[in-house]
Amino acid sequence: MALRTSEAELRALFAAMPDVIAVFDGNGTYRKIISTNSELLYRPHIERAGKTVYEVLPPEQATLFIIHIQRSLNTSKTVNLEYCLPVFSSSQQNEDDTPRSAWFSASVSPLPNNCVLWVARDITERKMAEQRLQQAEEKYRSIFENAAEGIFQTTPDGRCLSANPALVEMYGYGSPAEFMAAVPDISKLYVYPQHRAELIAQLEQCNVVSQFEAEVYRQDGSVIWTSENVRVVRNEAGEALYYEGTVQDITQRKYAEEALRDSEAKEREKSQQLEQALRDLQQTQTQLVQSEKMSSLGQLMAGVAHEINNPVNFIYGNLAYARNYTRDMLRLIQAYQRAYPDPTPDLRQETEDIDLGFLMEDLPKLLGSMRLGAERIREIVRSLRSFSRHDEADLKQVDVHDGLDSTLRILQHRLKADGGKPAIRVVKNYGQLVPIKCFAGQLNQVFMNILSNAIDALRDRELAVGLHRDPTDPDYEHPEHLTSISEIRIHTELSPEGDRVIIHIADNGSGIPPEVQQRIFDPFFTTKEIGKGTGLGLSISHQIVVERHCGQLRCVSNPEDGTEFTIEVPVNPEIPEEWGDRDPSRS
Repeated sequence: MALRTSEAELRALFAAMPDVIAVFDGNGTYRKIISTNSELLYRPHIERAGKTVYEVLPPEQATLFIIHIQRSLNTSKTVNLEYCLPVFSSSQQNEDDTPRSAWFSASVSPLPNNCVLWVARDITERKMAEQRLQQAEEKYRSIFENAAEGIFQTTPDGRCLSANPALVEMYGYGSPAEFMAAVPDISKLYVYPQHRAELIAQLEQCNVVSQFEAEVYRQDGSVIWTSENVRVVRNEAGEALYYEGTVQDITQRKYAEEALRDSEAKEREKSQQLEQALRDLQQTQTQLVQSEKMSSLGQLMAGVAHEINNPVNFIYGNLAYARNYTRDMLRLIQAYQRAYPDPTPDLRQETEDIDLGFLMEDLPKLLGSMRLGAERIREIVRSLRSFSRHDEADLKQVDVHDGLDSTLRILQHRLKADGGKPAIRVVKNYGQLVPIKCFAGQLNQVFMNILSNAIDALRDRELAVGLHRDPTDPDYEHPEHLTSISEIRIHTELSPEGDRVIIHIADNGSGIPPEVQQRIFDPFFTTKEIGKGTGLGLSISHQIVVERHCGQLRCVSNPEDGTEFTIEVPVNPEIPEEWGDRDPSRS
């Protein structure tokens, strides 16, 4: 009873064992098959009992079995082998009902009577895992070997553990072995070694660093730009074991970026040059337009002054003789009248017809009026010559008051009452000035532009409030209109330091809106109707005062008080004299 129980337990133990156990003799004949894991048998027990391995197994596996059986018997030692066999158990079929191949690891141990004990264990899962691992290794080895980017592993102290061909070629070496032998410390590759330290510091902080750019040396000493993507591999204690990552040669990209930056810089420079050229063109256009206007005006004034001056001088010079001749003739006539108090009837009739008494009384007055007119013409000629200064392109000492007065005389026809327009009153408050060194013609042009604008503003205001009336209108001189009389105030003074002359020209017009004040010195900006202004007067004036004379031109305006322009000009400005040929009326 106990024997049967022991045998049952032994059978249960064998059945539970994962191994396949068999006994072979030296010829490879199955002597005994232990009933263990029947699911892993190549053939059922009944098909193998008393047969040789050549009768049961495929030829290759049968030969392998015989070789190891003989080796174990010959050496009296246990030998080991691994082999693969198809398994015909129904539970071990593939999806297409074909036998599944199983891998076994076997140990062959010698027994008495020229037999061996064969113990085989299923290692299929391990083999499959090894196969998958091998395939993965082959796959990644292929990637490693054929990658276009450099791939590396280095220790924290800079020793290279592995490098792929792309990395080696990138650095100019023939093989990974040559590279690792020639570069014991990776940090030596960096043109600036601190870059390696920066990379390690970032890895210690972040574990992964992307697109770290640095310059490195190649074997031949040339320098290239690289971009690294690196991660740190740590042990369970968190200590860095090694760094691994990829390297890309970005030299061409860097050159392209540098070329792009240079190109952008050149384009910006060209853009700035074009903008400056546009400004210069606008300024030149401004100057050309004003040049035509002012040059023609200056030439006209100079020509008119010259043409008028000659006959006026002739007339004015002969008036003195005419006055003397007339006085002598009148004395002679008076002498005849005294000598012949009773003229003949014909002579008496002729005397009455010509009204000799009136002629003798009025002729001196007529000559006096002619003299006054000639003097007025000579004064206008002097004003024209003073304003145009056509023959004065050099810096000269000039009296500012003379320039202001000359400009006012030229504008006199616009200041006086005419056709229902009331006269514009000019209030001059001249201070004690000193002569200033300037281009007189240019400065007079500034006075002309500002005074002309003041007159235009006052006339516009008069239209707005209804001051343009017929002089015969009974209300023309009504006191309510006198309170709104148009007025230009000119005040001059010397700065407290005595180094600058200050001219204030103000009007009591309607003022300039704030949005317009911001643009009054812009070229071609005008609020006047088309054909009544070029928009260049104040732009040219600003250029003359600020750029040509190193002065200042300011404008203060509000609707209640009108507009005031302030001109400040140094008494002795540091101006290159050649600028006299570059004034806005001749540029």
